[in-house]
Amino acid sequence: MKRKVAKIGPSTLMVSLPSQWVKANNVKKGDELHVEEDRHILKISHRINQNRTRHEIYVKKPKRLITRSIYNLYRKGAYEIKVRYDDPIIIKDIQACLPMLMGFDITDQGNNFLTLRSIMKIDEEQFSSTLRRLFLVTKSLAEESYLAIKKGDITALEGVIELETIQNKYYMFCCRVVNLKAKTLTPFPNLMYLMLQRLEDLADDYKYICRYVIERKVKVSNATLMYYKEINLLLNELYKLYYK
Repeated sequence: MKRKVAKIGPSTLMVSLPSQWVKANNVKKGDELHVEEDRHILKISHRINQNRTRHEIYVKKPKRLITRSIYNLYRKGAYEIKVRYDDPIIIKDIQACLPMLMGFDITDQGNNFLTLRSIMKIDEEQFSSTLRRLFLVTKSLAEESYLAIKKGDITALEGVIELETIQNKYYMFCCRVVNLKAKTLTPFPNLMYLMLQRLEDLADDYKYICRYVIERKVKVSNATLMYYKEINLLLNELYKLYYK
């Protein structure tokens, strides 16, 4: 397929899009196309259609498998998830996981099914601000858990654990954006995804430490507290290093 280059104005060059491709991808006036340079090659894609993947799942109990299935598709970048079920009580489990799905909502519901769909446009600026919040909440988990353990404040520790849920929400959204935006977001999407996973692992570790201290009523030694503080300082250095 060949196309002639036309000139518009003093310096603008234009080439027409193949009509068959335009129809197949439902390209309309005003749409944004993604153009990727690869030396002498230009790759053009219609990102709206490219990102609007639809999935259908059938869920049963246990609850953990229900949320895992939905969370995995959300992180993967699904635009729409149709959830089919036999027991209507499962609706409550799905509604309970909605706060973790930034930009998602129930848009349709019928007999033994409901539809979750993206209602928010994703851009790189949202990713940057959410990634910073992810870092800051992880740092708060580290610092506040240390202070609560040092004081032996069990009530404060129970509150600190709640931060891990907030961190998970930011983590999943960042993973979703990396999967959707890939190399337009960062030249190394795999490494970015790996860093996100490690931050999520860190938050889990702090949560498990808090639970252990609460459940076992552990009196933490000064030597352990010293190591705890040093690890927190390393986390803070990682944060500063990343943003430098």
